[in-house]
Amino acid sequence: MATLTTLIAAALVRLGLQEAKERGWYPRSYYVKSSLDALRQDDLDSAIEELVRAWRENPGEEVEVAREVILMRLDADLDRIDAREAEAKKLRATAEGEITVLNLRLQRLRFAYRPRQAWVAAGAGATVLGSSLASVHWFGLNPAIAGVGLLSFTAGSVLLITVDRRRQRASHEAYRAQIGAEVAEEVQILRAEIRAREGEILAARAERDRLLARRARLPGPAPQHQGPGRS
Repeated sequence: MATLTTLIAAALVRLGLQEAKERGWYPRSYYVKSSLDALRQDDLDSAIEELVRAWRENPGEEVEVAREVILMRLDADLDRIDAREAEAKKLRATAEGEITVLNLRLQRLRFAYRPRQAWVAAGAGATVLGSSLASVHWFGLNPAIAGVGLLSFTAGSVLLITVDRRRQRASHEAYRAQIGAEVAEEVQILRAEIRAREGEILAARAERDRLLARRARLPGPAPQHQGPGRS
């Protein structure tokens, strides 16, 4: 019967009836060989089409083996895509975490006055106050003169502390601006990294959908591929 089918198919081809192949009139072995040849050439669509033509009411062991080979190839490609998507998600999450750390670093750069001059002025003021009281008590210094001297020292100390506070704030703002520029540049690079990884994730999902569509075209029962969860 197989020989007769082969002869009929050959006769149809010689007569110019090329649809003999599409109609499945060739022997199964021909379609199986064509399917595996297409698979070796990475032409999955042709491999599946040829396998569909070979799959009949009783496909036989040869056809079922060819189906399993194609199914294994599809599953291997799906696993590769799943791994690529998982890696892209991991790198995207890392970049997002680095952006969070950089923003926290910038938020923590708040101005805090370090009162070094204030402590010096306070110590000097206590010394001046003690010496003025001693002069008034033991040496008869005019209290008004002592008060004016103490007031002048206090005004000078306040001015000194004010100037020191402004100097520290200006220095802090300059440092914060420098760090802010560095953070902004790093965040821009990381956001570009995130966009690139998201593109890779979308590309992997599109490729997975194409492979699943091909997998669904396989004749016979096909178990569902268990890929990673999408997010």
